[in-house]
Amino acid sequence: DRWTPHMLQQLADAGAKWQEASSEAPENVGELQLHVLEKAGHWLQADNPEGLAALMSPWLKDLHQARLLW
Repeated sequence: DRWTPHMLQQLADAGAKWQEASSEAPENVGELQLHVLEKAGHWLQADNPEGLAALMSPWLKDLHQARLLW
């Protein structure tokens, strides 16, 4: 609805390039992660709050655990 086929293709291409780069030289990617949040546009928290929470919860949990170990 908000994304044209051309925009979706550009996003898919960028994701594929990122996947390729991360598999060829993971040291250049660091801790960067790529996620696609379905049914969301610019305002992720408003468009799909449950999906965003599901994506971020494991990361926040790990961050919390890491801070407990400091």
